[in-house]
Amino acid sequence: MRFQTRTKTSVTPWSAIGWVLFYAAFYLGTAILITLLYGENQFAILFFPSAAIGMWSILKHGKLGIIATILGSFATTLYSTGNITELNMGVVTALIVALGAALQGYVGALLCKRFLTGEETGLSINIVLKLCLFAVIFPAAIFPTVYTVTAFFIEGLQPGLWFHTFARLWIADSTGLLVALPLFLYFDARRNAKEPTMPNGIQFVGILLVSAVLLATTIIKTNRNASAEHQTFVQAAEMFSWTLANRIDSQIDVLYSVRSMLNLLPLSPNIFRDITLGPLTRNPHIKAISWNASVNDQDLDAYQKNIQSQFRAERYGADFNAWQRNENGDVTPLQPAKKHVIVTYIEKFAGNEAALGYDVYSQANRRDALDSAYNTGEPTPTSPINLVQSTSASKGVLLFIPQYSIDKEKNGFVTLVLDVGNLIASIPDLSNAALS
Repeated sequence: MRFQTRTKTSVTPWSAIGWVLFYAAFYLGTAILITLLYGENQFAILFFPSAAIGMWSILKHGKLGIIATILGSFATTLYSTGNITELNMGVVTALIVALGAALQGYVGALLCKRFLTGEETGLSINIVLKLCLFAVIFPAAIFPTVYTVTAFFIEGLQPGLWFHTFARLWIADSTGLLVALPLFLYFDARRNAKEPTMPNGIQFVGILLVSAVLLATTIIKTNRNASAEHQTFVQAAEMFSWTLANRIDSQIDVLYSVRSMLNLLPLSPNIFRDITLGPLTRNPHIKAISWNASVNDQDLDAYQKNIQSQFRAERYGADFNAWQRNENGDVTPLQPAKKHVIVTYIEKFAGNEAALGYDVYSQANRRDALDSAYNTGEPTPTSPINLVQSTSASKGVLLFIPQYSIDKEKNGFVTLVLDVGNLIASIPDLSNAALS
């Protein structure tokens, strides 16, 4: 088989630009098509014909093909970030990888010219074997090597992924070259020969069948992998949900336990500290436990004087003053209202003292949960909210349970303050699997 390359005199500047853009777009378009065919599971791509397009463009157009391959590979790498590749490729890395693709195509083209020039016609067994050995097996290892080394030194590819990354890229480029390059050779031979080089099209049909089987096989394998990964995710998510539900149930038990103790004992800062010490020690993901008194305007002055006297007697240096946030979230003195739900005691006190005296009922994102808990008598959570005692952007959830009593002093809500991130992180191994 003899290759017909274009002569220098036949190439004008505009036609050179045209060929470069054509092959670069062909390279990129084929890569995009392959990623679309494989859907979401891009890591299982085992057929990548763009490598053959790059080699063929260099084989036919020399330096113009090299430029086209660099442009096509560069655009493909940037496009395929997060699809074909596992790494977030930057511009410099993508350029180095593109040079590796051009080197692969150049070496493959040289070997094709060296070993496939002769009197053979058509795609004989001899030619196919030479293609496999010289234009596929050896050249196809160049790009994966450049990619893997670049990913390690620049992008931080873990050593444990070296072989997997190299082998996956090598197989994808090898199959792409093995299937697509003979097709390019066939069409070029037909175009340059007076007589068809493949009588009756038998060999051509055979190549198409092999291509179809190979593509179908890899897609089926991809879908099976995706199905297995989905099943693993579903199982991990179910286990995560079950474990999280058990953790939340245990927190609800804490609410009931603290409420029962408060019904039996008088209320004071020290007694509340003693009651909550055990639950807080056993449940490190509980940020705080509080008792929030339900007070109306008529009883507000007497309530504040009573709590202030308790704090002066039992908490030296601590003071108590009720306050609220308006609808804009600004801190203001307590305003007249039909109902107040005020944080009266809170433990652990250190780190949560900023919430002391806060009228939880003054903000809608807490008020709705309080009304629901009061009407149903059941533990009721808020949505994830910014905690008034927190200085970070982390979210928390308040879990309310009402406390009813003939004695007005004990009307209120036992409240758990849960750190959402800490609660999820307390479920080892499952949180990453279910939330990644």
